[in-house]
Amino acid sequence: MSTRGWEHITHADIAVMKFQAEAQANRAKRSKYRNVKTVIGSETFDSKREADHWLQLQTLAQNGQISQLRRQEGFDLLCPAAPDGSWRVVARYIADFAFIDSAGKLHVQDVKGGQATKTQLYRLKAKWLYLQTGIEIEEIQ
Repeated sequence: MSTRGWEHITHADIAVMKFQAEAQANRAKRSKYRNVKTVIGSETFDSKREADHWLQLQTLAQNGQISQLRRQEGFDLLCPAAPDGSWRVVARYIADFAFIDSAGKLHVQDVKGGQATKTQLYRLKAKWLYLQTGIEIEEIQ
């Protein structure tokens, strides 16, 4: 019988179990790396650290020390696709920030919370980007 063991359960017990199940389902899932999403104006950042760095970069841009400041800048990662020498996009690296300094050098930055956030995929894409373009990612701790 499917009700075996439930003979002594009351409606109040069921209401408590239902409340606990709903509370657990509604509980916010903690971020894997303990980062807290942050909103500044209309922009949403993955972490407080990233938002703070954006504000610092905006100040530099307003003072004219850097130019062409961009968020979530994408870089195509290519590989040879055919014997004819053509290339094809097989992956994409998305940097947190990219800008040009006063000397005209491109800077690509990624805000990291520590060693744990440097996943194997991140390391692979960073090395691939460097080998393909010579761009070295600046990691902001």
